[in-house]
Amino acid sequence: MTDLSSEFEFTDQADQDWLDSLLLNHLYEKTKRQNRNEKTIEITVMVDGKRAGGLIAKKQFEGCYVEWLAVESDFRHRNIGSLLLQELEKRCRQMNIHTIVLNTQDYQAPVFYEKNGFNLAGQIRDFPFEGTIRYFLSKRL
Repeated sequence: MTDLSSEFEFTDQADQDWLDSLLLNHLYEKTKRQNRNEKTIEITVMVDGKRAGGLIAKKQFEGCYVEWLAVESDFRHRNIGSLLLQELEKRCRQMNIHTIVLNTQDYQAPVFYEKNGFNLAGQIRDFPFEGTIRYFLSKRL
């Protein structure tokens, strides 16, 4: 294999807008779609005026990726996480989203997501650090 690294210069900077335009151009070439139809979905559950839990997800095309879901420790085991997912599913259906995906760690909540109808799609051992497992889950609406 030929070493080509001497022909290139590498920097520690990347231009997100430029990379995004490259990817959007490729998307259009392959699918004729001109954008990802993105929207951020934010949901907070309030209990007696206090934030009990929240969720941030990103709609992209006809799918949704859950970026964050957390419940304050004082409010855990009160069904708040499930209520957040149910509200997300309701909003997703209104936006014609057909699949929700997320990832979680073995020390977080894989069983919780499975109890809420998510199916295991894959896993990676020792990621993001040794001794843990990252699970990838999905739910078809």
